[in-house]
Amino acid sequence: MGVTQHRLGMVDEAKVSLLAAVKLDDEEPVAPAVLAQIALDENEPDLALRYIRRSREIDPTQLAHRILEARILRRLNKPEEALTLMLALPKEQLHEPVVLEICSGCMGLLGRPADAAALYEEALAAQPTNADLAFQAAQWHERAGDTEAALAKAKMAQMLGHDLAGKMAERLSGG
Repeated sequence: MGVTQHRLGMVDEAKVSLLAAVKLDDEEPVAPAVLAQIALDENEPDLALRYIRRSREIDPTQLAHRILEARILRRLNKPEEALTLMLALPKEQLHEPVVLEICSGCMGLLGRPADAAALYEEALAAQPTNADLAFQAAQWHERAGDTEAALAKAKMAQMLGHDLAGKMAERLSGG
């Protein structure tokens, strides 16, 4: 019931229901995960971290809960911890768009744009027709100062049909 209330925007009611659910069954992982999202939405990241860690303790395999924990850690200005959490994922999950976004964002915060570019290159190698991956790789190569690689990936993204890649390729080639 608490999950439905949360989806309907009935946050206060959801909190009451979810806290009751936690009290009734402290081995159920969804209620603390939703409470973590609510706490994060209400700008209480420390509380959110406690809830999501409880949820992950109960069910450590849930990708959505790991992603939420990484987002909370980023909010708490702990990008290294968030990145470590994400990089422990299997390759097929590491290449999920939301996971790539979290990892590359953390790498950017840590001053490692070349690592973010390499991560997108790896994902692109697994999905060579993905225009967005090529474009993201181009952006991270540019941030890392590798204009040649950025231009190559921008052109690739353009050929694959990415809307913004053409302008980026033109800008990078000096035209």
